[in-house]
Amino acid sequence: MAFYIRRKKYDEKVKRCEQIAWRGNPDRNLPLKETLPLDYFPSTEELKKHRVIENFDKYFDFLLFYHTQPLEECIPEEDLPAYRGMREYLDQLFRELCIIIEEEDLKSLNGITYSGFFRLSPEKRTEMIEPVMICFYDCDFYPFLQFMIDNVSPYHKPLDLKKALAEGTLNARDLTMIGILEKAWGEIHGI
Repeated sequence: MAFYIRRKKYDEKVKRCEQIAWRGNPDRNLPLKETLPLDYFPSTEELKKHRVIENFDKYFDFLLFYHTQPLEECIPEEDLPAYRGMREYLDQLFRELCIIIEEEDLKSLNGITYSGFFRLSPEKRTEMIEPVMICFYDCDFYPFLQFMIDNVSPYHKPLDLKKALAEGTLNARDLTMIGILEKAWGEIHGI
């Protein structure tokens, strides 16, 4: 399953990785190997053993650090082939699993209220939501809904969608919104 993240959050996490790598040395005058002696990096085999593909969201921050930070100069010469193999594996995982939703695609949705969205024509709603929906795979409607709940202001409220659906705790308005989004999803994805 793909991992969806908005650009702003992704960039904040990358910045945090840089801060960890440089240990607060903003002018970066010291070589990286002197500020971050690296005794350990995960091998490709360890990553596979921990099932990082299936648990990509759980390990995302850890994987992002090794994916984005150039640590080659910290790695002993004899470990460089294994390190490079691990980096290639992470590059492949991020290409296949990490989908970044650009802030521009969310802009029109963040400018409307929940009730304002209801008042729009179905065509206008579909037009507003299409830039976000096309970023998601056809089979990822529920991850799309959870993304909307977690990241877009008219839907933003603390809610575990899977749990709420299983327990039947969604109110009529939430169910109507899901129906509206599901209809737009079908039109956009041709389902």
